[in-house]
Amino acid sequence: MANALLDFLQGASNAAASNVSAPVDGLAWLLRKAGINVGDAPVGGADWMRQRGLTAEPTNKLAGILGESVGGVLPMVAAAKAPQIAQGLLQAERNLAAPATLNKQAGVIIKNPTPFNVSHGSNDLFDEFKKGYGKTAEHIYTVPSSASNDAASYGKNLYTAQASPKKMIDFSDYESLDKQTLLALKKAAKDAGITDKYHTFDEFLQNAMDGQLYQAYGSQRTQNSLLNELFGKFDAVKMPDAGFGGAMSKSVVFENPSLLSILERNGQPLK
Repeated sequence: MANALLDFLQGASNAAASNVSAPVDGLAWLLRKAGINVGDAPVGGADWMRQRGLTAEPTNKLAGILGESVGGVLPMVAAAKAPQIAQGLLQAERNLAAPATLNKQAGVIIKNPTPFNVSHGSNDLFDEFKKGYGKTAEHIYTVPSSASNDAASYGKNLYTAQASPKKMIDFSDYESLDKQTLLALKKAAKDAGITDKYHTFDEFLQNAMDGQLYQAYGSQRTQNSLLNELFGKFDAVKMPDAGFGGAMSKSVVFENPSLLSILERNGQPLK
């Protein structure tokens, strides 16, 4: 009796799944004919259902047939959802076609990121980066190339460079901080002597995310100490930074100048 009930339910599941997968498979076929890649087993299709065990052959054929008759009442529901199914398949195609980006999620540790462009503003003229150009910082500060206007406020010469770090920590977005990144920050803050009985990690983190390490701790020493600890494990640090006038920006900081190759100065390619 129990086996018959299971076969009845399996038959109902098969029919319900078929009612849902049929329009998915039909739409997937049309999209493939149009040259759109929706994958080999689009979500909700027959192959996807079978891979996840939602369809199977009942042992008791009669119980399975009875179950299928009950499960067959869902075609109208599936048809009503056809626009949503099509939209889902198109989104899957867009996801497959989307190029890989430098950082899919801020707040992560990235190994061997694809080389990316950054901008740097300076009153000095030079053909390659060296340590010591900063007036207060010990390290080389850049911004993502999409925020080149932020870099321009630091000097009359605007440099575009290609960055090629091997391991980068990105804590530029508070909402996306993951556990691994938080642990790395917590250790760096402790080893740098920032978090102690006078400053909790939460207080430090809030100041860091507000881009206020210079202001909150009275000098650049605290931020430099934090970066020195992070550069023991990473060769690029992406972090929040408060620019001139208090506007929030993001800095990508380097210790090793050889990781930066200058492409342009003031819009002109370097010869």
